[in-house]
Amino acid sequence: MSEGKLRRFVSVAILACLASVAAQIQAAPATEEPAQALAPTYRIFATREGLVGRTTANGHVIRPRDRFVALPSWSVLSPRGSDMFRVRLTYQGRSVVAPVWDVGPWNTKDDYWSPNRRYSDLPVGRPMAEAAFMDGYNGGRDEWGRRIRLPNGIDIADGTFWDDLGMTRDDWVDVTFLWLGADPGPGNAVPITPAPVAPAAPPTPVEVEAGAIAVDDGTSGYAPRAGPGLRPAAGWVASTPGPTRPPTRPEPPPPPAGRPNYHPLASTSYRPTSRLAAAQQPLRPAIWFTTTAPPPL
Repeated sequence: MSEGKLRRFVSVAILACLASVAAQIQAAPATEEPAQALAPTYRIFATREGLVGRTTANGHVIRPRDRFVALPSWSVLSPRGSDMFRVRLTYQGRSVVAPVWDVGPWNTKDDYWSPNRRYSDLPVGRPMAEAAFMDGYNGGRDEWGRRIRLPNGIDIADGTFWDDLGMTRDDWVDVTFLWLGADPGPGNAVPITPAPVAPAAPPTPVEVEAGAIAVDDGTSGYAPRAGPGLRPAAGWVASTPGPTRPPTRPEPPPPPAGRPNYHPLASTSYRPTSRLAAAQQPLRPAIWFTTTAPPPL
């Protein structure tokens, strides 16, 4: 075989191989990217933000008919003017997407949409404020100790509340947390029902001495002691049936040296203490001193 024929044969073979490879590439199915899971949706009690003229947590000055939401965690606050964190709100056939521009209501660390939420003993998707209001969680108080008056887990600015969703009162709204997955789109969000919370254990009964009576006046813990001009402090009081004063009143101590104007005053109030301690201790009269003109030292 001549050198020219050999070259032509090699060239034809190479072209045939390249054509075969190209055909296989075209015939191979295209690999599809895995579909992103839908963002979770929870039904949350929503309230209107209002507060026109005030400044939100990210520095935005609230305008009339503004459009944004507030969630009770600093972790999802969008920078001013951005929509880094957004939610889809669905209410009675209407749906809208709004940025998170404020922190609240009630709490600032309640990331209830997160599997690693701060209040790990509550199910994901249930705001701490809702559990406190409905079930007395955390004594019915928020992270600041305030009594929670509504179960709201989101605030909605006026324009989103009135104009976009057509809301006329505080109500339950389906909230989709869009930074956690794909947007299901208008009308496609399906709320997840959080797992029920286990019932709280019954309160521990107060232990008292035999024959004693424990009276709860609605307070707890320690309170300031009573003194001249002050009412006896609140607290748990243990007493025996019958007279409320001790059977014998101890003799008051003498006035302090060099202070003849001091007069002992035996009070009938009792020193408040903790619930169990008050129930387990005998009653003690509190003795106070008063004077109108104390001498100089």
